[in-house]
Amino acid sequence: MKTTKTAFITALLGGIIAHLYIYTNTIPNFDGISRVYDEQQMTVSGRWFLHYVSGIYGYMQNPMLIGVLAMFFLAVAAVLTVNLFSVKNNTIAGAWGLLSVLTPAIAYTNTYTFTAAAYCFSILLAVMAVWLAANKGYRGFLIGCIALALSMGIYQVYVTVAITLSLYLVLGKALEEGSTVWETFLSGVRQAAFLITGTLLYYGILKIFLWKKNLKLLSYLGMNQVEQGYPVGQLGQIMADTYREVAAYFFYNTHTSYNGAALRSIAAVLVLTCAILLLGCYLVQNFRKENILKITIGVIMIILLPLGVNFGKVMSPFTATSPIMKYSYVYICLLPVILQGYVKQTERIKDYFVKAGVTGACLFAFVFWQQDNTLYTMLNQVHRATLSFVTNVVGRIESCPGYRMGMPVVIVGGYPADRYDTDLAVYDWVEQGAILSSSVIPLNKHIYYYMQDWLNVPIEEPAQEVFEEVAASEVFRNMPLYPDDGSVLIYDGKVIVKMQEEYTPRAQYEIDYENRR
Repeated sequence: MKTTKTAFITALLGGIIAHLYIYTNTIPNFDGISRVYDEQQMTVSGRWFLHYVSGIYGYMQNPMLIGVLAMFFLAVAAVLTVNLFSVKNNTIAGAWGLLSVLTPAIAYTNTYTFTAAAYCFSILLAVMAVWLAANKGYRGFLIGCIALALSMGIYQVYVTVAITLSLYLVLGKALEEGSTVWETFLSGVRQAAFLITGTLLYYGILKIFLWKKNLKLLSYLGMNQVEQGYPVGQLGQIMADTYREVAAYFFYNTHTSYNGAALRSIAAVLVLTCAILLLGCYLVQNFRKENILKITIGVIMIILLPLGVNFGKVMSPFTATSPIMKYSYVYICLLPVILQGYVKQTERIKDYFVKAGVTGACLFAFVFWQQDNTLYTMLNQVHRATLSFVTNVVGRIESCPGYRMGMPVVIVGGYPADRYDTDLAVYDWVEQGAILSSSVIPLNKHIYYYMQDWLNVPIEEPAQEVFEEVAASEVFRNMPLYPDDGSVLIYDGKVIVKMQEEYTPRAQYEIDYENRR
């Protein structure tokens, strides 16, 4: 009871403090500038349950409300994890609580403020699913399958959390004194059946939603390719990439000028060394002929851990693994905790292992905190730069001779990063995916979103045909690029703003996404 309380408090308070920057400021990434209010109808992305969960906070970007809810969900998940593995050491429970909320995957999730609490609820459902399936008999197994399906219905990739915890449960059964090979095998079968049943249930419900709404999955990130068949011939390469990505996350980073990369590697070495020494102790103590097969199963579970935490790469081999998809990586840090529960140790030796593991966890926590707030600082700076830029654009439009309120405004191109980006090297470490160090308005549509939703300027985005007509005109071709004199003018009853030389039409997936339901 004491350890679960510690895990909850450290996760909740530690998470709120660590992420307070973004919870007390409205700082969007480019996916969030049009989501001040958004009902999260994401069936076309396979996330059929997201809409219903997002209703908890009224579909609004309310940073502090969303932040507290997100940390509460993760704190409960930390409690269930500590309970699942019978963690009895208070320090270890507290360390896990901190790691589970400080991992950079949560910081990146927070930049999608409009959906952060829902995604954290998905993590909670994944942990709860394993806990129910493992502890509550046949009924718990069925409810756990439903919980897993609901988790995937919010965000599919968090099935990796359930996979990783399932691997740990089978590992624990393999190491358990007195357990048989048959019991270990049945444990593996049970966890596999749970994962498969939950996934099939998710997919079955998805098919029903797609049929009822007459929708198809988006082509974005290769989601629609799932139904076209899996690239079995590339499976070896995909699995190799899976292990390579996990190793790169913990042990090296191309941006070595940032000291966080080195500290993360030191922390990883400490945790890995603890795990290796504990496994070695266990083998010395228990390596007997009758235990060989059982121990082999346990070692296989450990070998499969990188595959489990990064199974999103296997699920979606058509795209790079985004920072958000790496939440389950933090569960690698649980390995020494699992192992030490099955090693016969003196109190002194046990103390050494705990201190080394907790030191590694503290280093991870510190590095994560650094990275999280570097990300927030960068994004806030980017938002200020965007605010200044768009304010100037609006000023140029409204000061254009002959301008009248309500006149069509045709802005061709997004933020001119090639002319405005300061390129601060320290931000390279956190600039990933939808997180850009230049602007939150990289595309045409984003400028219109920003003017309407963030500046309250009622300038509507014209139809694509209007963009194409303007971009093909001789007047447009002879205009200089913004901000040069002549880059903003009135022609044929329209204000034209030239950000780039050519107009880039919206991709089909963007059109489908805008019309999602």
